Amino acid sequence: MRRHRQCQIRRQTSLQPLDMPTDDDTIYTELDHALQAEVAELEAFAHTVAHQIKSPLNVVAGYTSLLMMENETSTAEERAQFLNIIQDTVAQIAKLVDELLLLADAHTIELQPVDMAAVVANTLARLDDMITTHQAEIVMPEHWPVALGYAPWLEEIWLNYLTNALKYGGRPPKIELGATPQMNGQIRFWIQDNGLGLPQGDYERIFEPFVRLRTDEKSGHGLGLSIVRRIVRRMNGETYVNKLPGGGSVFGFLLPEA
Repeated sequence: MRRHRQCQIRRQTSLQPLDMPTDDDTIYTELDHALQAEVAELEAFAHTVAHQIKSPLNVVAGYTSLLMMENETSTAEERAQFLNIIQDTVAQIAKLVDELLLLADAHTIELQPVDMAAVVANTLARLDDMITTHQAEIVMPEHWPVALGYAPWLEEIWLNYLTNALKYGGRPPKIELGATPQMNGQIRFWIQDNGLGLPQGDYERIFEPFVRLRTDEKSGHGLGLSIVRRIVRRMNGETYVNKLPGGGSVFGFLLPEA
């Protein structure tokens, strides 16, 4: 009996140091928590993406069914309208897929000094028709500071911000772009519009997946700004949005200076 107790005591004594937290235990716990958070975020994001794709697919299926039905009351004008809706909806799905493909390149890109003037010029060229239609005035700096980033991603960020500013800005939209170096070695890139702005609650949630921009009767796409936040963070940066005192909004992102 005594031998058994001694053995127990010896075993407990030998195990006691293992019960004490070590640096490895702390690292393991932190990695485990980070992994759990990443999995939870991935699950939520997958649910969001599935919903975003399913909704327009239902629209396509519905209008396709209407076109296939033998309905003598359907006019050529109505059928053309159905086809236009299908075409626009398919374009929305393609845009969503393009945004997701940006994230798929996350582990293959290398951050480099970016010619932001060229990036913005390319973005404006893509939006030329929309800018002309809205008769927008766009003000830009003569020189841009150089930041570390990935030009294709940055073009999509500016495209998203500019598209929203054109849609939800004043009539006509007046949009100002700029960049402000910070004391901490980052550069703050921003875009300011002259719209009505958003309710304060929307500013706090606008970069979350599936949150929709709302001004008056209009609503925007729910995934675009969450994609913007994700790709900015992949470039070691952060996104932000502020409400202007006199109306309008400032959307922006911070990147490390080159």
